[in-house]
Amino acid sequence: MKCTHDSGGIVICKDKSSLDREAAKAKLSASLQRDYSRISREWPYKDVPRRIIAEEYLSELGSNEILDYKMYCFHGKPKLTVVCSNRFSKTGTRMNFYDIDWNPMGIHFGHYPPVSTEFTRPETYEEMLRLATELSKDCPFLRVDFYEIKGRLYIGELTFFPGAGLEKFRPMTKDYELGEWLHLETVHRG
Repeated sequence: MKCTHDSGGIVICKDKSSLDREAAKAKLSASLQRDYSRISREWPYKDVPRRIIAEEYLSELGSNEILDYKMYCFHGKPKLTVVCSNRFSKTGTRMNFYDIDWNPMGIHFGHYPPVSTEFTRPETYEEMLRLATELSKDCPFLRVDFYEIKGRLYIGELTFFPGAGLEKFRPMTKDYELGEWLHLETVHRG
């Protein structure tokens, strides 16, 4: 369970009979009160209706083996994919960047170094591209996150602000390259 306007305020229930309902209510109530738009200045969170949703529990998401595929889309076109690995390991999350043809890009993001081995393109990659294109069609920028579990595709998150918009890409030339893909002059201001 989690709130629709928040980040990180989740309650995991593996077994309803052992759920601490009072602790779950307290955590979700606190999340409902949090104004996430003020925490990192991510203004799209401001007017999101505050609701609690329940999603299917996928035990694979707690595994160090799970890969998180994050597609960066600019003006409705996926331009790169980040493979996040080692999320629950002692070394911490690692990120490897690939262009749309699955060529390594040599990018580092924030404090998430890449792993030295390269990843193979996921089986559901073409479907990821199709869904990311559809979901981002009206957005100057959108990151669409996917999980591939037992050959099935799941959407993990949609965000306008990876790293709250504050993390840097290295080398700086890559930061500029990605910035050139964003054309804010085309955005309609209402």
